[in-house]
Amino acid sequence: MAKRKPFVPAASIYWRALNPGVIDFFHKRKIPVYTFPVNSQEVFDKMLELKVDGIKTSNPELIQGKALYVRQHAEEGLALS
Repeated sequence: MAKRKPFVPAASIYWRALNPGVIDFFHKRKIPVYTFPVNSQEVFDKMLELKVDGIKTSNPELIQGKALYVRQHAEEGLALS
């Protein structure tokens, strides 16, 4: 019987634990990376730079002024909630 690879649909990681190496690890394995709780503009911008696939926030005003960026990347899979 063939050994099955574990199925990981996505990684949900606290924002302070993220860095380019962590993102690269998951992306090389085709696993999207979601982060939380992103409630400041500084952290929001950093997460966009890291190219996370999704951002969880309780401060939706963070995307004001980023509407064009978010719209362009939403087509590529960026999720905001």
